[in-house]
Amino acid sequence: MDNNSQPEPQASGNSSMSTPHPDYTAVIGIGFLVMAVVIMGSAFYIVFSQAGKSSAVQPAVTEEAISDNRAQPVIASTTETASIEVVQADEVAPVNQVLAPLPTELSREVSTTLIVNDPPAAPIIKSIKVLADRVVIEWNDYSFNESGFEVHRAAGGKPWTIIGKVGANVTTFVDMAPVFNGINNYSIKSVNAFGTGNSGTSVINGPSGATSPSN
Repeated sequence: MDNNSQPEPQASGNSSMSTPHPDYTAVIGIGFLVMAVVIMGSAFYIVFSQAGKSSAVQPAVTEEAISDNRAQPVIASTTETASIEVVQADEVAPVNQVLAPLPTELSREVSTTLIVNDPPAAPIIKSIKVLADRVVIEWNDYSFNESGFEVHRAAGGKPWTIIGKVGANVTTFVDMAPVFNGINNYSIKSVNAFGTGNSGTSVINGPSGATSPSN
């Protein structure tokens, strides 16, 4: 046995082994670094997404594309906004200024050519009233250029004769000598220098037996 060897220390029952404490500094630092990266990434995403919306381009078709159906649409790199000019109501010319009426002299000349140089339009008998000793005839005037009206009658087997004349725009005539107790045929004619317009015939009985006129 070597006298120089030292005896191994014996563990005492009252002593305990010391445990090293963990270091949390590195873990906390890594956590802060991760949070910083996340925040910076979110900020960059928001900035670039807004920039992409503001710089969006609108397609535009040029005149060459309109004339050539094979042309492809051209993308115009502009963000200008079109403006519409609003015209106030007081800036619009009135219709009577845009469509000015004909001069008075010219309108009279046209009126004379189209109306006066044509035969008058035919009247239409409106009613025939048989009274005790007379017959009242009324008609509608559809002419604007008649010089007057002629009242014709055929009664008692006799031919048509003119029993009266009235001026322009007159629409009533009284037959003071109708055929009593017999058939009276009446006709009205509008007249001027270029011809006549015939109303047709209305037939009634004389004063002793009034009936509605028939054309």
